[in-house]
Amino acid sequence: MDKSTKDAINKCLTEIRKGDRESVNTLYDLMAPYIRYIALQYTDNTFDADDLIQDFWRDIFKTAARFVNIGNGYAYLCNAMQKRAEKFRCKNAEQRKVMLHYVDYSGLRYDDENVDFKMAELKHVVGKAIDELSENEKTVLQLCYFMNMSVREIAHKLNIPKSTVGRLKIAAENALRKKLAYLFPDSSDNDDR
Repeated sequence: MDKSTKDAINKCLTEIRKGDRESVNTLYDLMAPYIRYIALQYTDNTFDADDLIQDFWRDIFKTAARFVNIGNGYAYLCNAMQKRAEKFRCKNAEQRKVMLHYVDYSGLRYDDENVDFKMAELKHVVGKAIDELSENEKTVLQLCYFMNMSVREIAHKLNIPKSTVGRLKIAAENALRKKLAYLFPDSSDNDDR
Protein backbone atom coordinates (compact mmCIF):
# COMPACT_ATOMS: atom_id res chain seq x y z
CA MET A 1 0.00 0.00 0.00
CA ASP A 2 1.42 3.37 -1.00
CA LYS A 3 1.97 6.30 1.34
CA SER A 4 -0.84 8.44 -0.13
CA THR A 5 -3.39 5.68 0.55
CA LYS A 6 -2.13 5.25 4.12
CA ASP A 7 -2.36 9.02 4.62
CA ALA A 8 -5.92 8.99 3.21
CA ILE A 9 -6.91 6.25 5.69
CA ASN A 10 -5.38 8.21 8.58
CA LYS A 11 -7.24 11.33 7.46
CA CYS A 12 -10.54 9.45 7.22
CA LEU A 13 -10.15 8.06 10.74
CA THR A 14 -9.37 11.52 12.08
CA GLU A 15 -12.42 13.00 10.31
CA ILE A 16 -14.67 10.16 11.52
CA ARG A 17 -13.50 10.87 15.08
CA LYS A 18 -14.79 14.40 14.54
CA GLY A 19 -18.17 13.02 13.38
CA ASP A 20 -17.82 13.32 9.60
CA ARG A 21 -20.10 10.67 8.09
CA GLU A 22 -18.87 11.17 4.52
CA SER A 23 -15.41 10.00 5.54
CA VAL A 24 -16.92 6.61 6.39
CA ASN A 25 -17.73 6.08 2.69
CA THR A 26 -14.21 7.05 1.66
CA LEU A 27 -12.69 4.80 4.33
CA TYR A 28 -14.95 1.96 3.20
CA ASP A 29 -13.73 2.32 -0.37
CA LEU A 30 -10.12 2.20 0.82
CA MET A 31 -10.39 -0.61 3.39
CA ALA A 32 -13.31 -2.88 2.38
CA PRO A 33 -11.27 -5.53 0.51
CA TYR A 34 -8.76 -5.84 3.37
CA ILE A 35 -11.46 -6.04 6.03
CA ARG A 36 -13.34 -8.69 4.03
CA TYR A 37 -10.18 -10.74 3.55
CA ILE A 38 -9.57 -10.79 7.31
CA ALA A 39 -13.20 -11.73 8.05
CA LEU A 40 -13.09 -14.62 5.59
CA GLN A 41 -9.95 -15.98 7.27
CA TYR A 42 -11.85 -16.44 10.55
CA THR A 43 -15.28 -17.64 9.43
CA ASP A 44 -16.65 -20.80 7.87
CA ASN A 45 -18.93 -19.11 5.35
CA THR A 46 -19.58 -15.80 3.62
CA PHE A 47 -22.75 -15.12 5.60
CA ASP A 48 -20.88 -15.08 8.91
CA ALA A 49 -18.12 -13.01 7.29
CA ASP A 50 -20.70 -10.49 6.07
CA ASP A 51 -22.23 -10.26 9.55
CA LEU A 52 -18.81 -9.69 11.03
CA ILE A 53 -18.03 -7.00 8.46
CA GLN A 54 -21.36 -5.23 9.01
CA ASP A 55 -20.72 -5.17 12.75
CA PHE A 56 -17.25 -3.76 12.12
CA TRP A 57 -18.60 -0.89 9.98
CA ARG A 58 -21.51 -0.30 12.36
CA ASP A 59 -18.99 0.35 15.14
CA ILE A 60 -16.57 2.39 13.02
CA PHE A 61 -17.22 5.57 15.03
CA LYS A 62 -16.25 3.76 18.26
CA THR A 63 -13.20 2.31 16.54
CA ALA A 64 -12.18 5.69 15.13
CA ALA A 65 -12.63 7.32 18.56
CA ARG A 66 -9.76 5.15 19.84
CA PHE A 67 -7.52 6.21 16.95
CA VAL A 68 -5.47 8.94 18.58
CA ASN A 69 -1.97 9.80 17.37
CA ILE A 70 -1.44 6.43 15.75
CA GLY A 71 0.63 6.70 12.60
CA ASN A 72 -0.72 3.71 10.68
CA GLY A 73 -4.51 3.67 10.38
CA TYR A 74 -4.40 0.74 7.99
CA ALA A 75 -2.63 -1.48 10.53
CA TYR A 76 -4.89 -0.18 13.29
CA LEU A 77 -8.07 -1.11 11.39
CA CYS A 78 -6.70 -4.50 10.33
CA ASN A 79 -5.81 -5.21 13.96
CA ALA A 80 -9.26 -4.13 15.15
CA MET A 81 -10.92 -6.42 12.61
CA GLN A 82 -8.62 -9.31 13.48
CA LYS A 83 -9.44 -9.02 17.19
CA ARG A 84 -13.16 -8.87 16.43
CA ALA A 85 -12.88 -11.92 14.15
CA GLU A 86 -10.93 -13.90 16.76
CA LYS A 87 -13.64 -13.20 19.35
CA PHE A 88 -16.27 -14.24 16.83
CA ARG A 89 -14.49 -17.53 16.10
CA CYS A 90 -14.04 -18.31 19.81
CA LYS A 91 -17.69 -17.54 20.53
CA ASN A 92 -18.88 -19.76 17.67
CA ALA A 93 -16.54 -22.58 18.69
CA GLU A 94 -17.95 -22.49 22.23
CA GLN A 95 -21.55 -22.51 20.94
CA ARG A 96 -20.83 -25.44 18.64
CA LYS A 97 -19.08 -27.34 21.44
CA VAL A 98 -22.09 -26.85 23.73
CA MET A 99 -24.54 -27.93 21.06
CA LEU A 100 -22.69 -30.97 19.72
CA HIS A 101 -20.93 -32.42 22.76
CA TYR A 102 -23.73 -33.17 25.15
CA VAL A 103 -22.32 -35.21 28.01
CA ASP A 104 -19.04 -35.26 29.84
CA TYR A 105 -19.25 -38.39 31.97
CA SER A 106 -16.26 -37.43 34.08
CA GLY A 107 -18.37 -34.84 35.91
CA LEU A 108 -21.32 -37.11 36.66
CA ARG A 109 -21.61 -38.50 40.15
CA TYR A 110 -23.29 -41.88 40.35
CA ASP A 111 -24.64 -41.23 43.84
CA ASP A 112 -26.56 -38.11 42.68
CA GLU A 113 -30.24 -39.01 42.44
CA ASN A 114 -30.97 -36.01 40.17
CA VAL A 115 -28.89 -37.41 37.32
CA ASP A 116 -30.95 -39.07 34.58
CA PHE A 117 -28.41 -41.56 33.26
CA LYS A 118 -30.66 -42.84 30.48
CA MET A 119 -31.00 -39.30 29.12
CA ALA A 120 -27.28 -38.67 29.60
CA GLU A 121 -26.45 -41.82 27.67
CA LEU A 122 -28.91 -40.96 24.90
CA LYS A 123 -27.42 -37.48 24.55
CA HIS A 124 -23.94 -38.94 24.46
CA VAL A 125 -24.83 -41.47 21.75
CA VAL A 126 -26.63 -38.85 19.64
CA GLY A 127 -23.73 -36.43 20.11
CA LYS A 128 -21.23 -39.03 18.89
CA ALA A 129 -23.43 -39.79 15.87
CA ILE A 130 -23.65 -36.08 15.04
CA ASP A 131 -19.87 -35.75 15.37
CA GLU A 132 -19.47 -38.33 12.59
CA LEU A 133 -21.41 -36.15 10.11
CA SER A 134 -19.65 -33.80 7.71
CA GLU A 135 -19.17 -30.19 8.83
CA ASN A 136 -21.79 -29.01 6.32
CA GLU A 137 -24.33 -31.57 7.54
CA LYS A 138 -23.65 -30.59 11.17
CA THR A 139 -24.09 -26.91 10.36
CA VAL A 140 -27.41 -27.49 8.56
CA LEU A 141 -28.74 -29.67 11.42
CA GLN A 142 -27.62 -27.14 14.00
CA LEU A 143 -29.34 -24.27 12.21
CA CYS A 144 -32.46 -26.30 11.50
CA TYR A 145 -33.04 -27.99 14.85
CA PHE A 146 -31.21 -25.83 17.39
CA MET A 147 -31.81 -22.42 15.80
CA ASN A 148 -35.25 -23.31 14.33
CA MET A 149 -34.37 -21.89 10.91
CA SER A 150 -36.19 -22.84 7.71
CA VAL A 151 -34.43 -24.24 4.65
CA ARG A 152 -34.78 -20.85 2.97
CA GLU A 153 -33.24 -19.04 5.96
CA ILE A 154 -30.37 -21.54 6.14
CA ALA A 155 -29.71 -21.18 2.41
CA HIS A 156 -29.58 -17.40 2.81
CA LYS A 157 -27.34 -17.59 5.90
CA LEU A 158 -24.87 -20.02 4.30
CA ASN A 159 -25.12 -18.44 0.84
CA ILE A 160 -25.91 -21.76 -0.83
CA PRO A 161 -28.91 -22.96 -2.88
CA LYS A 162 -32.01 -24.24 -1.06
CA SER A 163 -31.65 -27.55 -2.89
CA THR A 164 -28.19 -28.02 -1.38
CA VAL A 165 -29.54 -27.28 2.11
CA GLY A 166 -32.36 -29.77 1.57
CA ARG A 167 -29.94 -32.41 0.31
CA LEU A 168 -27.59 -31.90 3.30
CA LYS A 169 -30.50 -32.03 5.74
CA ILE A 170 -31.89 -35.26 4.26
CA ALA A 171 -28.42 -36.85 4.12
CA ALA A 172 -27.74 -35.94 7.76
CA GLU A 173 -31.14 -37.18 8.94
CA ASN A 174 -30.73 -40.46 7.03
CA ALA A 175 -27.23 -40.98 8.41
CA LEU A 176 -28.44 -40.36 11.95
CA ARG A 177 -31.46 -42.61 11.42
CA LYS A 178 -29.15 -45.46 10.33
CA LYS A 179 -26.66 -44.92 13.14
CA LEU A 180 -29.36 -44.67 15.81
CA ALA A 181 -31.85 -47.26 14.47
CA TYR A 182 -30.99 -49.68 17.26
CA LEU A 183 -32.33 -47.17 19.81
CA PHE A 184 -35.80 -47.17 18.23
CA PRO A 185 -36.48 -50.68 16.94
CA ASP A 186 -40.22 -50.07 16.40
CA SER A 187 -39.71 -47.01 14.18
CA SER A 188 -37.94 -48.92 11.37
CA ASP A 189 -41.32 -49.83 9.92
CA ASN A 190 -42.47 -46.19 9.92
CA ASP A 191 -39.84 -44.59 7.66
CA ASP A 192 -42.48 -42.84 5.55
CA ARG A 193 -43.02 -40.10 8.19
